[in-house]
Amino acid sequence: MLILAHPACLLTQVQRVARATVEYMNTKLMVYNNSCATLQLEAVLNAGMTSKMTAVTAQKHVYYTLTLRTSPGNAVFQAAVEWLDANVRTESDILRLNSYKQHAGCIRHIVHKKWCYCVGTQ
Repeated sequence: MLILAHPACLLTQVQRVARATVEYMNTKLMVYNNSCATLQLEAVLNAGMTSKMTAVTAQKHVYYTLTLRTSPGNAVFQAAVEWLDANVRTESDILRLNSYKQHAGCIRHIVHKKWCYCVGTQ
């Protein structure tokens, strides 16, 4: 079911979810002792939203599919996340849609490598 809301309200919510997604990624990258630059949200390129009510708890679950760009490095990511109580929960892996080979040589973790922009990379 698609929720229709005032466009300005929806845009603000999408921005919140996108920022929380980038914060989630930054939190996961913290374990690399500052090898990876802190990512900043540059733009939301595309966003979709759906919601579902659970039959058991009657709790509303809101899901977002986002395509976003971060800096440094102009990385483009696609994420499917659930927004619940002002927190992001990933529904699947956050995918990197453009190349990261030249920017992520400082770590080896297969999932986090595609999120990392190594400090000192040009």
